[in-house]
Amino acid sequence: MTIKWGGEKGVAEWQKRREEFLDQAPKAKELLEYSSFVGPFDTEAEDKRRQFAVDSLLVGAKFGNTDNKLGRQRAYMETIFPMDYKEDQNQKAAIAGCPGASSCGTFIRGTWQLLGAGDWTIFNDPAKKDRGLRGSYNSNKVMAQIAAWAHDCGALHGSYKDPDDNTIKGPAVGLDDPNLWKPGDVVFLWQQFDKPASDGTTGKHHIFTVTEVPTSKGTGKWEVKSVDGGSATHGTDGPCMGISNNSRVVENTTNKLVVKVGKMWGDGVVTYWVDFAKVRFTDPTYLIREPGPKYPGPNDSWP
Repeated sequence: MTIKWGGEKGVAEWQKRREEFLDQAPKAKELLEYSSFVGPFDTEAEDKRRQFAVDSLLVGAKFGNTDNKLGRQRAYMETIFPMDYKEDQNQKAAIAGCPGASSCGTFIRGTWQLLGAGDWTIFNDPAKKDRGLRGSYNSNKVMAQIAAWAHDCGALHGSYKDPDDNTIKGPAVGLDDPNLWKPGDVVFLWQQFDKPASDGTTGKHHIFTVTEVPTSKGTGKWEVKSVDGGSATHGTDGPCMGISNNSRVVENTTNKLVVKVGKMWGDGVVTYWVDFAKVRFTDPTYLIREPGPKYPGPNDSWP
């Protein structure tokens, strides 16, 4: 049974975990290291915040659920569930198999946790409720946690309907929105099925982080570079069991923004995106992932 923690009663536990993180959390030190900085993160200049976030995400792009002597599987688990380091059961959810273990949302959520997001008490006028971003993994809530926190911060464009049928809504997505995207911004996609799947689902979703300013490819078309959880990184990874950096096309198609995700997933409509510059990260310190001493170089292959 997965151990749950967080919420209003978990404030002290959260603070303790952050204080102990560097000493207790890293288990794949050959591949993955961390640096701690005095924050809060959202007091840094916007360009610095965006670059730090992208750098911290791109470090994970080598990792997947295929194990080897360098502990690549452990690094993958640690990358998408960093603050769950006291609960092996939660981290093992990272390698439990597709589709339930897809890491596209947990990768972003885990990075935001390291950077210090989730303190709902900073919003006093009006007051906000705990969005669960600081809690332990809950497979049904990750996308809602990201969308709701972004909305609280005034960073959400578009809308999302959570598993409880509540709509989280910001300004409508515009057909020229890719012209506004910058490194660190988050894009959420929905693919509607022609008919319900055998398990009753009517569609599937994907989420990724933009790593470079999109390049215009003509009227209503852009190339977007991203880093994605929930994607294959290696020949033996499943289709949603790794983290990779990608390049894909966004098109203004029939008055919708459609992202050509590729073989991994198909095409998806942009349902919402998050302006990273407005996301709040208010913990006193923030943590950035860095390559470990045996992190593969660009020409190194996995054994």
